[in-house]
Amino acid sequence: MARAYSVAAAAFALDVAPKWLDNFLSQHAVPGVVAAERGVARRIPLSALVLVAIARDLQRELGVGLGRGLEAAVRLVGREDDASMLPIGEAAVLRVDVAALRRAIEDRLVIAMEILVAPRRGRPPAR
Repeated sequence: MARAYSVAAAAFALDVAPKWLDNFLSQHAVPGVVAAERGVARRIPLSALVLVAIARDLQRELGVGLGRGLEAAVRLVGREDDASMLPIGEAAVLRVDVAALRRAIEDRLVIAMEILVAPRRGRPPAR
């Protein structure tokens, strides 16, 4: 099973607010992210973080809606022939260096694991 990360670590790696990421995951079905029941902390695999990062970049830089950006990211990463290019219309191509993006996210996840401490869940222990 692939390693999965907390919302806080994932948000740090993507340079977004944890609330933004949590809302994004609540509103969009991101492949690899399993919707858990209430009270269970969400765990996000690296593959899903790459998809969210692409959607975020398309939204920030080109004004593409997050839902459409996620669709494009899924098609882009899921391509068998060339995993870094996606035809757009007749004359345009979207190119993403998925390997470099994945490495950058992994590097930030290493930093996140060193500085972030998982919050305790539930009631505080009795004194």
